[in-house]
Parts: sequence; structure tokens; C-alpha cells
Amino acid sequence: MKKGFTLIELLISIVIITMILMIVLVSIKFIMNKNNDDLCSSYKDMVVEYVKISDKKDKDMINLNELDGLDKVKKECTGYVSVDKTTTPYTYTSHLNCLKCPNS
Repeated sequence: MKKGFTLIELLISIVIITMILMIVLVSIKFIMNKNNDDLCSSYKDMVVEYVKISDKKDKDMINLNELDGLDKVKKECTGYVSVDKTTTPYTYTSHLNCLKCPNS
């Protein structure tokens, strides 16, 4: 009695492993994109909240470089926060372009 795999068994095993790896890689890519979207949303929210408590909120437009702190955001993003003073309370809108955020 011989021990081992036939060529067909080996090829089927390789095909099954390849299909499992493809599913896992697609899932990992989806998770990475979701995390980047969450990071971008977090950066935008963080900058808006920072502007709300800063002393620069009286301007109509605050450049990201004008803010003290937020070093990690400044490394990865550029842009500004616009302040709409026609509403009560003021409306703050972030206009950030980040390296990890192709959709921003």
C-alpha cells in the first residue's frame, strides 16, 4: 500500500487554498479601506472640535497650519476649516485633503 497524494488531490487542495486566500485578501482590503475612511472622518471631526474651542473661531476660514497642536493630522493632511457665521450656532465645515483619504 502506497502512502501519499495523487496529482488530482494535490491540485484540488491548491485550488481550495487559493480560493480561501482570495476571500481573506478581499476581506482584509475592505477592512483597511473602512479603517482609512474612519480615520479621515475622525481627523475632520477632531479639527472641527479643535477650532470650536480655539481662539481662532472668529475668522471665516482657519488654515490647518494656523492651529497649534494636531501634529499627526498636520503630517497627513492639508486644508482648512470654514466657519459659517450666518447660522446660530456657527456651522463649521472641514475641507481636509489627507494622504490616506482618496475620497476627501
